[in-house]
Amino acid sequence: MEEKKLNIEQPEDGMPYVQKVMPPAQVTPFGIRRKLIAHKTTEVWQKVPHAGYTMECDITDFLRELDALNASGRHPKKIKLNTALLRVLIEGVFAAPQVNAHLDYDHKLKLGKVKQFEQIDINMPWLSNDGKLIVVKLPDFGRKSLDEMTDYIENLRERVDRTNVAKALIEISLRDTKDLLKQRKYKEYFNRARGAMKAKKAPRPPADKVSKKQFEELAFEERLNYKDLDYGTILFSNVGYSTIGVNGTVTLMDIGYPQVFACAIGGIQEKPWVFVNGQGEKEIGIRKVMPFCITFDHRAYDFGDIAPFIRRVNEVFVSPSMLHSW
Repeated sequence: MEEKKLNIEQPEDGMPYVQKVMPPAQVTPFGIRRKLIAHKTTEVWQKVPHAGYTMECDITDFLRELDALNASGRHPKKIKLNTALLRVLIEGVFAAPQVNAHLDYDHKLKLGKVKQFEQIDINMPWLSNDGKLIVVKLPDFGRKSLDEMTDYIENLRERVDRTNVAKALIEISLRDTKDLLKQRKYKEYFNRARGAMKAKKAPRPPADKVSKKQFEELAFEERLNYKDLDYGTILFSNVGYSTIGVNGTVTLMDIGYPQVFACAIGGIQEKPWVFVNGQGEKEIGIRKVMPFCITFDHRAYDFGDIAPFIRRVNEVFVSPSMLHSW
């Protein structure tokens, strides 16, 4: 079928020309990655009543302090902004430890309980070697220094590059299916099996950077494994990384059920802002502002329970000198 091309003149505003051509109609069955995402997001929105709050954070002084920290020579490797923001998240969790939890709720019996954890395990979306997102776990980051966080993330990046992501996701899917049997969730187990049998074959994805054979020859700790892709206690997403240069705000973030709390940051924007200068006086100027979206499970908490987290995050950005103690 021949594609129809629209006759559109080159714009006069200097913008690059983009030809308006639509590809032919097509039907694409879900592959393993999309099936996992669809299952998880459907489960979340069926079970979790989301509530959200978005704050705008002036991080001008925080960025300046981070530059000073990296220029000081105290750290062997550069502390990246995303790593520093993970630590800001952890500071908020220290102030509101109840958000570092999982919820167990029985809708029929109207019974629920919250299991709060001492260890902070952060789930974070990560761009894999095939250019698509996966969600990894950063374990026990509440006890790590900035240097230890930097080393762990660097090591994780190397292991991601050595991983056949499709094969790793299949391993996780099979493990989750076996867990359904252990938990005696027979109906869900058989529904998943029926779905696998009825599913049309998905189109073959582009060749993975790492072959299945190479992946299988790697030691367990040399590549991504189920521990790296397991449930954490809290979810953090740097959405701004994908939208650099575009002003916008994350309005709602999926909660990683059974977790009860998630947050996402948007792209840094320059805005006119009222701030306190070095003399303690208020003035108006152009500042670097970052949207910070918080989502929580309303069955477990109300806004009053989340307020300590919000206040602590704001305190860090107002007084970023504490960076030097991390």
